[in-house]
Amino acid sequence: MSSVVLLIWACSWVVSLLLCPPHPSCMSLNLRLLCFAGIDGEDCPNPKRSTPVVEPVASLPDDSIVEILSRVPLRSIHRFKCVSRVWRDLITNPLHRKRLPQTLEGFFYSDIEFHNGCADAPWNYRRHAHRSFISLPGRPTPFVDPSLSFLTNHPWVRNDIKLLDSCNGFLLFANGKVAEAYGTLGYIVCNPATKQWMVVPSSGLSYPASPVGGSLTYLLIDLAMSPHFHLVQIWQNGFWGEIEVRTYSSETGIWCHRSSDRRQWIEQGGWEEWVNGAAMLTSTMGSAMTKGMLRFVIFDMVKSEYQIAAVDREGKTCRNIPLLPTDKHDVGSALLIGQSQGFLHCVREHARREINSPEWAGLSVWVHKDQENNEWELKHKVFGKTSCHDGRDYRVLAFHPDHNMLFLVQHLPMKLISYDMDSRSCMLSTLPEAAMVSLPHMFPAS
Repeated sequence: MSSVVLLIWACSWVVSLLLCPPHPSCMSLNLRLLCFAGIDGEDCPNPKRSTPVVEPVASLPDDSIVEILSRVPLRSIHRFKCVSRVWRDLITNPLHRKRLPQTLEGFFYSDIEFHNGCADAPWNYRRHAHRSFISLPGRPTPFVDPSLSFLTNHPWVRNDIKLLDSCNGFLLFANGKVAEAYGTLGYIVCNPATKQWMVVPSSGLSYPASPVGGSLTYLLIDLAMSPHFHLVQIWQNGFWGEIEVRTYSSETGIWCHRSSDRRQWIEQGGWEEWVNGAAMLTSTMGSAMTKGMLRFVIFDMVKSEYQIAAVDREGKTCRNIPLLPTDKHDVGSALLIGQSQGFLHCVREHARREINSPEWAGLSVWVHKDQENNEWELKHKVFGKTSCHDGRDYRVLAFHPDHNMLFLVQHLPMKLISYDMDSRSCMLSTLPEAAMVSLPHMFPAS
C-alpha cells in the first residue's frame, strides 16, 4: 500500500514539475524531496551551486520513475534531462528510452533498382526495392536496421512485405503484397526499436475487384493511453460502391464488422453519404490521429468537394468536417493533412487564375483547433518559385509531430527538405535518384 501511495505522490510531483520553469533553483527543493543523490546542476545552463542534498528519506525504483516519465509530454522529457546527471543517465539509458515518448527521427524510403528484360522487350523490366532510412537533417542516424531483417528472416513473413502505416513508433505491414493481406497472410505490427512484432489475421474481406475500388488500413496506438493497438480498415468496392468499416483490437484478437452501425452514422449526421455510395476514398492526402479519432480524406461526390472523415478506433463514432475554406479566386487545392502538437493540420497549394494557365502562388499551413464550429486557422504562408507544382516538382511529405516544421521532397535533384516555420529556414538532405520516400518514423527520445 505504501508503494502505491508513493507512486501517486511521485506522479503529483511530476505534474507540479511540469508547471515549474526548468531551472535548478526552482527544482532543488523538489529534488531533495524526491531524494536523488548526486544532483549538482552541471547539465543545466547557469547552474546555481547549493548545499549538498539531504539524505534520502524515500526513493522510487527506476522502473517506477520510467513508468511515470512514459506518460508525460516529450518536451518535458528533454527538460528533465537537465535536472541532474542521475536523471540524464536514467532517461538516456537504451533500455529505458524504448519506453519513453517518441520523436520523429527520419523517414523510410525505397531505393529502387531497375533491371531490363529481354532484348526484344526492354520495357519488360524487373525492379527490386531496398528499404532504407534517412535521418532528419542535422540528426544522427538512429540504431535501426532499415531492412528489418529480424522480421523478414522469419519463415512466416514474406520477403515482399509492404509498409502501410506508422503510428507512434510502430509500423504496419501487409504480409506480402497488398492484395494478399486480404487472404490468410494478414498484417504485421512491429516496433523496430524493440524488434517485437505481432501477426494480425485477415479481416475476411476480399481485395476490391474493381480497379477504381480501394482499401485503406490504418494503425492506431498510444501507449500512454493503452498497451493495446487497433486497426481500422476502410474498404470500397467500385467507384460508386458502398464503404465498409472493420476494426481489429489486439486486446480481443478479433475483427469487428461495423456495417450494423450505419443507422448510428446517419443519426449522427456523419457518414450518410457513405451509406448511399456517394463518396470515394482518397489515399494520397495523408491521415492523422487527433483527439482519439482517425482522420482521413474522402471526396464527396454529391457536394463535389473533399472532406475529412473521422472515425474512432472502434469504428462506432463517425463524422465529417469540411477540409478547408474555399476561395473563388484561388484554384489551388489541399495537399496533405497530418497531426502536429496535438492538432489537425493541413497544407494547401495556392494558384491564381491566369489567362493561359494557373500561376503558382505558394503554400499555406492551416490548423484545426475549434472542434465545435469546425473552423480552420491560418498558421503560416510559404512562397517560392512560381513555376513549382505539387507532384511534378515537389511533394509535401509530413508535419513534424512536435514542432512547427514541414517536410517536403524535391524532385530532380532528389532532396529531403526540412522547413522550419518559426525561423523560415530550410535544411536539405540528398536522396538517391530513384528513392521513393514513404512514411515518417518516430524513435524513442534521445
